[in-house]
Amino acid sequence: MGNLICQVRFQVLYYYGSIIREDYVAMDKLPKGSFAVGLRMVTKALEANGASRVYIAEDADLFIKNRIRSLCAQRGVPVQDVRSMKDLGTACGIEVGAATAAILKERA
Repeated sequence: MGNLICQVRFQVLYYYGSIIREDYVAMDKLPKGSFAVGLRMVTKALEANGASRVYIAEDADLFIKNRIRSLCAQRGVPVQDVRSMKDLGTACGIEVGAATAAILKERA
């Protein structure tokens, strides 16, 4: 029975890693100005109903995670967890970590 638990845990971690890599590829190919990075910019995008998806780093401050998750729940915006601030910053094309980022809705 112990082996079964280890196998399931490994498969879940591998699947989670695949999701993150696919999202990073998508973020890298976005044109500049089509995403927001950081608490202030993501909050503004959510309050203006301008975000279509939000990413939150697992190692971000608990206050930031709770605030962004709350705004996303109010606005009905899906949230995707990312392993680290460093990974999210790299995906956004910046040299520092990012606690949160959002893909913006296309303007009409």
